[in-house]
Amino acid sequence: MTDSSHVATATNVTTALLLAAGTGTRLQPLTLDAPKCLTEVGGIPILERLVNNLRAQGFERLVVVIGHLGDRIQEFLQQYADDMRVDYVFNPDYRTTNNIYSLWLARQQIREPFLLVESDLVFETWMLDDRSEERRVGK
Repeated sequence: MTDSSHVATATNVTTALLLAAGTGTRLQPLTLDAPKCLTEVGGIPILERLVNNLRAQGFERLVVVIGHLGDRIQEFLQQYADDMRVDYVFNPDYRTTNNIYSLWLARQQIREPFLLVESDLVFETWMLDDRSEERRVGK
């Protein structure tokens, strides 16, 4: 028998770890002057959609690993996530490492349950909902 009382549910996870350090070379030239997460999809930056989705699901804290053009991400989040607590981790080796290293660098910043999110993902808010599994399997 296992004790599941310590397992976090989506309703009590309020911290998201965003991995946003990469150079986005596959999207060049779009990423020469802006981080990949600030690329617009349908006229809206990916990061803006992400922050709005997390906010709508009750997330209160973002831990963001930055590297390539990290100052642009910080400026953006000062404007679009000013109601959330935002902590930054800088990956000095972002040019030669990947997201696993960024995750490892953030280990000291998070001591609570968290949602790990690649900062270049575009998704709907309901996908973070507890019921998203039910929707997927048609229950």
